[in-house]
Amino acid sequence: MTLNALTEACNKSGTAIRLRALLQPIGGPGDKIFPPTHLNGEYADETRMIPDPSGNFRPCHAVLIDSVQSQANRLEACLSSPIADNLQMPRLVLTLDGRGVTSLDAPHRV
Repeated sequence: MTLNALTEACNKSGTAIRLRALLQPIGGPGDKIFPPTHLNGEYADETRMIPDPSGNFRPCHAVLIDSVQSQANRLEACLSSPIADNLQMPRLVLTLDGRGVTSLDAPHRV
């Protein structure tokens, strides 16, 4: 996708971007990865449906490495930056003692 195509989609009716990428650990192919742990040291695991060579789908056990919520938390800083001030995007703002806290600063509390 080019910057022009992305800009045009944002200015018109684009609502999502889908990206598929083959990722490798930062240490290189075959290196260990360390998924985040949750309560009691457990991993977030789930069953995904993956295609087999015949085109049918079969269940496959997977450990979640990154979540939608985690990605959203990282993007909030970008959306709160001065560069994003010109975006027409709804935000809730709570003002206390002259200081504003937006839905991007504390979205899990909204």
